[in-house]
Amino acid sequence: MRNKLISTTHLLAFLAIILVFVWPIYRDAYLLITIGTALALGTLIGYLQAKRNWSVLNTVLLVLVSYLIFAVPATNPMALSSPNAFLSGWLESISASVFSWKQLVTIELPVGTYHSLLIPMFIAFLITAVTVAWVIFGPVRRYWIAMIPLISLAIFAISFGDTTVPGDLNLFGLLLPISTALALGFALLVIAISYLTLGAAASRRAKLIGAADRNVFKVGQAGRIRQLRKFSAAALVIVLTGGLTSAFMLSDGVAVTRGVIRGAVDPEVEIRKQISPLSTYRTYFTNPELLDRELILVTGSEGGPDRIRLAVMPYYDGTAFTVTPTLGQPENSAMFARVPSDLASPKGTTETVVTNVKVRELDSIWLPLVQNLKRVNFAGATQSENTDAFFLNRATSSGAVIPNGASGAEYQIISYREQETDLAGLEASSATIDPSFIPESLTEWLKAQEDIDVSTADGIQKLAKRLRDRGYLSHALERSQSDNGNLWMARLADYSFESSLGGHNVGRVDKMFTALNERASTTKTTTDRFLVAAIGDDEQFAAAIALIAAANNYPSRVVIGFRTNESADQPKGVPACEAGSCKGENLTAWVEVQGQNGEWGVIDATPQFENKVSPKSTKRQDPKNPTSVVEDASTILPPEKANPATGETDVRENEEVIDLSWLINILSRILGVAVTTGLLASPFALILFTKKKRRREREESESPTDNVQGAWEEFVDQMVDFGQPLPKSQTRLELVRDFGLPSAVRLAELADQAAFSYEDPSPEEVEEAWQLVNAEVASQKQRMKLLKRAISKLSLRSFLRHVDTNEQLDKFRGALNFKQATARYEGSPLAAFMKFIWRQLVSLVPKK
Repeated sequence: MRNKLISTTHLLAFLAIILVFVWPIYRDAYLLITIGTALALGTLIGYLQAKRNWSVLNTVLLVLVSYLIFAVPATNPMALSSPNAFLSGWLESISASVFSWKQLVTIELPVGTYHSLLIPMFIAFLITAVTVAWVIFGPVRRYWIAMIPLISLAIFAISFGDTTVPGDLNLFGLLLPISTALALGFALLVIAISYLTLGAAASRRAKLIGAADRNVFKVGQAGRIRQLRKFSAAALVIVLTGGLTSAFMLSDGVAVTRGVIRGAVDPEVEIRKQISPLSTYRTYFTNPELLDRELILVTGSEGGPDRIRLAVMPYYDGTAFTVTPTLGQPENSAMFARVPSDLASPKGTTETVVTNVKVRELDSIWLPLVQNLKRVNFAGATQSENTDAFFLNRATSSGAVIPNGASGAEYQIISYREQETDLAGLEASSATIDPSFIPESLTEWLKAQEDIDVSTADGIQKLAKRLRDRGYLSHALERSQSDNGNLWMARLADYSFESSLGGHNVGRVDKMFTALNERASTTKTTTDRFLVAAIGDDEQFAAAIALIAAANNYPSRVVIGFRTNESADQPKGVPACEAGSCKGENLTAWVEVQGQNGEWGVIDATPQFENKVSPKSTKRQDPKNPTSVVEDASTILPPEKANPATGETDVRENEEVIDLSWLINILSRILGVAVTTGLLASPFALILFTKKKRRREREESESPTDNVQGAWEEFVDQMVDFGQPLPKSQTRLELVRDFGLPSAVRLAELADQAAFSYEDPSPEEVEEAWQLVNAEVASQKQRMKLLKRAISKLSLRSFLRHVDTNEQLDKFRGALNFKQATARYEGSPLAAFMKFIWRQLVSLVPKK
């Protein structure tokens, strides 16, 4: 009893620490009910299995029945509200046993009691409890098995947890300067070592005295002193090891993040396939169908959000702004995940606003949302599908419905009431866009704006306003040749068309600022309407403003969306949604700039169109640096140096080179597959080769006596590999009778005659012996199924007859087998096979 009590104490302490790892995943009190139910059921099942010695099949069936009965009330409190909800939850629990594991790593933490996400924890603790109870209530020699599910459970809790590592250890309000993860890991190590040490001692004593259920921890005075010395030495080693490891890690710095499954699971696979939303912006203006198509319908209470966000793009790779990072970019805000609970208020406010959205014909995965989001409630016929397919990026307040898209979705947005961010109060921190993507023309233009202070975001906004005032709105490269002309131009009063290239890569932005710099260099005026030179639309100007912010050390991102309310300072090129109906003509882009306090300010990007593009002045200013006229100093380059070895020049422009890289690639892959296959097949090939060599040596023996006896040995080896028991001390005739093969009696007689007769067997008897062997082997193979026949060819049991099995038995039992001395054991076929191979190799060495 004391043995079981000590084991139970260790295992409960281990589980308690695992619960600390598990808690951050859920952070809901219902988790305790889930774990408590699983432990109670598992303990009962393990106890019954240990006491009644049930088969594995019966235990598995009982676990499955317990899961089907208790999974819903133990994991899904929402399913207890009504009979229909219970039935739906029960069906969900069945599928959750397979799919909830993946869902758990694609939902933002904490997950709470969202759907059936407590199912993985219920299953893990149930299986652990069954195994641990089977160990505790069974023979003490099983002690080591309990560590397998417990360590697996700890790995599971960490792997499915958060990527963030807990900070310093808080022990009952006392903050200690040691990492929580390090302290808990060290505690798990100590408990595991203590349990395994005591379990090993108990197992040895139980084996010696033959009483597994006695109190084997009770020893005499001398034994207690020895145990104390061992315990003290072990504790000293653990403390020193843990102390040195902790000191090293603390001095080097404990990482604040760790690699877990949710960091590897990529719900952005579908998102990465999407073209940059900013790159497709102008198609909503050049396509007449999209221009007048109602994309979304927004209704809600008074004082609702002024902007609806469709997609947020914080990443720029020099070619396009994207929602998720491209290769080599930091993924500081790329995580899209399911959201099981309400989002916290970013500014501490509790007042909320309700906005209802109906997505009409928006051919996109992006779900229109608002800033300061709290919760999204889907409705309509596709409520369940959209709820499961909705992924949110908390860092950017942008969402996606994957994989079917947001078209047709109906939902309610509950958001915290917006509070205007004062751009003048935002201070620079660190740009999130690589400075190498900022063109020199932009830097030159910034230097020329000496009257603007860019130390605050208010200065960035003034620069953006100047850029828009010196820009000109154009959504197309050329006029449409259709009967209706360009519809977007017809909606702009007194508009004069200017051609505009699409795209927002570095080269396109560079051309904008080059045009601005060239225009400024031709005149002395600083009036904006006389300096209009950059042509484009929201796509190019949003990218340019984001780069301006990055050039002044401000994090920036581009947002595609709609304005829901008209305002006095709103750009006139793109109107706001009318009566909540947002069409293609209302789609716009803006830039968000972040200060050191984490708040984001909004800067519009739509350029003006009232002031026309200023013509280039024909009056050029005198060059500031005079040009010096010098004599022609050109030199004639000598011919290429020749290669002394071949007499040819080093550069062979006209020589045709045959590209064989594709052939090398194919051959390397074939070679890799062949080598891998060979390595995997080599153990089986060695077994087949050794058996074939053994038979050939017996058949080709020059001595007729050895030849007949070899036939008998080959017969016995084949029968043993077919599944017959290993020979003990039987005579040949007794062994044939034990095998149940009366047809082999003649072979046994020939072998006895060859062994005990003074005369050698005749050639006819030698041939008859091998014919009998072949006939018996063929007869046995006909009775066996193909799989069993293949297994017999790879069996190693026949090699046990050719080594000292008693020696191998003792070694093998000490290394791998935990059975008691009374248990029957037949040795290690692998060890016997390796012994046989070694003897064969030794026999090849010539003797002196």
